[in-house]
Amino acid sequence: MNRSLAFSPRITNSGYEIWFGTAFDFDQEVAVWFRYSTLIRPGRTPRSAIWFSFIDQKFPERVVRTIGLNEHMESKGDQQILGGSGFSQNAVSGTLDDVSWNLQCQHRFEAESHVKESLMNLPIIKTKSVVISPFCGFTGEVRMGSREFRLNATGCYTHIWGTQRVPELYWCFVPRFDDADVGLEFFAVRPKPLLPIIKFITIRDGNTLLHQPSLWKSVNSKLNPKFPGFSASGAMSDGRFELNCSLAEPATRYIYLDPSGSLRFIEQNDASQARLVLRKDNHVREFNSAHKAAVEFHGMQPWGEYEYRNPYEQ
Repeated sequence: MNRSLAFSPRITNSGYEIWFGTAFDFDQEVAVWFRYSTLIRPGRTPRSAIWFSFIDQKFPERVVRTIGLNEHMESKGDQQILGGSGFSQNAVSGTLDDVSWNLQCQHRFEAESHVKESLMNLPIIKTKSVVISPFCGFTGEVRMGSREFRLNATGCYTHIWGTQRVPELYWCFVPRFDDADVGLEFFAVRPKPLLPIIKFITIRDGNTLLHQPSLWKSVNSKLNPKFPGFSASGAMSDGRFELNCSLAEPATRYIYLDPSGSLRFIEQNDASQARLVLRKDNHVREFNSAHKAAVEFHGMQPWGEYEYRNPYEQ
């Protein structure tokens, strides 16, 4: 898929749009998560937000989670501008309070859609997504007050847009497991309240990306969500996979606003746990990530007695 097309803005009328990424620096054991989003509701002034998290696994007290609300973002050449922040298919930058970041993206694989374009264009599909850069590198700096971190990280960079947010979603991303040069992205989504959950998985084995061979196998994969974790299993083109994920604390808890005005409750932490098992004939490969898995839960109700940050009330 063309990377410029994967990045390009899609929403001009009512809808929402998100560019987000996560990156892990294995040597320093720090992670960053960024999200640029815009929301256009009928008859309302467009609103945009920047979300940023910094997680230091050695020093949990250094965790920073911040959100800034701005007017509608605008396009300038190949960049999107949001307040004093800008981002393109090749770089992301921003400033919120005393936090700033400037990261360059090193592309490793071609951009790709999570689902086939023919399925993504069906009228029933209200949310669409493409991976601008799967399992990419991010280099640059993050500043927090007087502290500066030079990052050499691995992550992903994704673009999501639509006219209606999905009611339910589970996501796990592991750039590299602790014990092997293997990574994965898994997400399960219910497109509409009465439709079945569709599951998708991409496994990176060295320099090769492996996918499920058909939508039928995606639909028939198993999902068992039990907050704060979930498990999944299903067929690959060659063998089967089993995945277990667990959301770590302290999680980031916040609210998305749908163009209709309804709310989505999000739980997210980029320093969570995951375990992957690949089976082929009598051969079993097992991979673990103790605290470098990004895990997210999206739902229409709170996931517990928690306080959720709502930037749209600012």
